[in-house]
Amino acid sequence: DRVYTPALMLQDPGPIAAQFGYPVEVAYIVAKACMGIALWGAAAVGFLFRRMAWWERLVAFAAGVLLVAALPVTDKAGWALSVAWIGWHCWRARQATGTA
Repeated sequence: DRVYTPALMLQDPGPIAAQFGYPVEVAYIVAKACMGIALWGAAAVGFLFRRMAWWERLVAFAAGVLLVAALPVTDKAGWALSVAWIGWHCWRARQATGTA
């Protein structure tokens, strides 16, 4: 019965709330959860803007795991991997369609 981050259940403010306020922490946690779920969905389906190779699915899944894990170091790594992967995937999808 452990919630990874109590702020997701609107309980027990954490370190982000101490610095920026509780609403900011809740918004951050919800954004993290939504991004993780979206990445897991893309990994499960194998499609975002175009079909994904098996290793792209693995990277998307790993980025989602890093975002859901409740550790500050995994947050940074998860966001970095997510942004890099989505940017690369968008670029690859545009290259495949031939648009500039």
